[in-house]
Amino acid sequence: YRAVDVIAEALDLGYFEEENYSLDISLDLMLHVDYKLFATAIKNMMDNAIKYSDDKKVIITARESRILFENYGKGLDEPLSYYLEPFTKSHKAVHSFGLGLYIVNAILESHGYRLRYEYLNGWNRFWFDLKLTR
Repeated sequence: YRAVDVIAEALDLGYFEEENYSLDISLDLMLHVDYKLFATAIKNMMDNAIKYSDDKKVIITARESRILFENYGKGLDEPLSYYLEPFTKSHKAVHSFGLGLYIVNAILESHGYRLRYEYLNGWNRFWFDLKLTR
């Protein structure tokens, strides 16, 4: 599928307002994925990025071998691996079951991809590493 179509499906699933996201998507980026599952993973990343940003915005860039989700705000309290376990969450996520990143990671792993994270100059940067791991 074209990445732009899978991301459009994620936008529909999440009922996101246009002021909460910006997109920079390569129109020729193809994804060999389960369409609905991958759209769900993108939707979950967008939900988290918007919820935990200072300005309620996410920037999504899809190029070559990654889909990047950036938001401005506080970095993770724990290493990424902590949040990839079920029922774990930050202390400020009181209305959460702690499954968002766990589900995203499970979807990515089922496709042979990885979830990556870095915090740089006030920016949280999560990305789907689309280089096959298997």
